[in-house]
Amino acid sequence: MSATDEYLAAVRRRLFLLDSKTRAAIITELRGHIAEAAQSAAGDEAAALAHLDPPATLARAYRQIYRPSPWAIVLLGLGAVLLAFASLPGLVGEVGAAIGYAALAAYILWGAIMTGRRSGLQLAGYAFAFRLVGLGFQFMEADPGTEFVWEDFGAFLAASALLLVIGYLPGEVRRRREGAERGPSL
Repeated sequence: MSATDEYLAAVRRRLFLLDSKTRAAIITELRGHIAEAAQSAAGDEAAALAHLDPPATLARAYRQIYRPSPWAIVLLGLGAVLLAFASLPGLVGEVGAAIGYAALAAYILWGAIMTGRRSGLQLAGYAFAFRLVGLGFQFMEADPGTEFVWEDFGAFLAASALLLVIGYLPGEVRRRREGAERGPSL
């Protein structure tokens, strides 16, 4: 495997959330740029690769331009739904729910960083909705004499709404940082 092939394979692996056609187009475009740069450097492939960003940096830039594939969002959403149910106190106990909530928040944060603000909000929205659905099922299954505590419900809603903030913030911070790096437009 040539150095170009190794570099492109490293970029391709980091673009796993994009659909296959977009990934293939990006790799084809990069291969052409590397070939042109090598040709202008008297055929020196290593010199052409030395001027490129590391694969992780380049892949991050492409992930900011292209949206993840719908299947990637569905699979990420499924993970958020499963973790949302794992964060319900009635199913796993209070300690288990705290651990499940922490895992859910970390998962949404990771998803928002990897896919951007819009997809991060989708993941958080799935988690929020399914936490409410799960709580509704728990309430329906509760003994008829179980007392409903509004303060606990308020805390549950606040914790669930915090997931929306967690899904939104990484993409928004990145958007503002990129705007600051570009500077004012004239």
